[in-house]
Amino acid sequence: MLAEVASQALLIARLRHRLAGRRTHRFGASFKAIEQVQLAFEASEIAIAKLTAKPWVADDEPDAEKNNPKRRPIPGHIP
Repeated sequence: MLAEVASQALLIARLRHRLAGRRTHRFGASFKAIEQVQLAFEASEIAIAKLTAKPWVADDEPDAEKNNPKRRPIPGHIP
């Protein structure tokens, strides 16, 4: 799963790079200023996400809901 996430992140980076090149070609120098604002905005979004994210902790103890089945058990007279 980590390899898949890493490959998707690489693909996203490649596509962003291609898109930036095409925008620069189309809009010229004015795009550079817009790109800097977008990068600053993205950096601030990442920083906010890091501050508000809850750390992932593996559950060592099973939850009470997992121990209590939602259905009734099969009656003993049914094979």
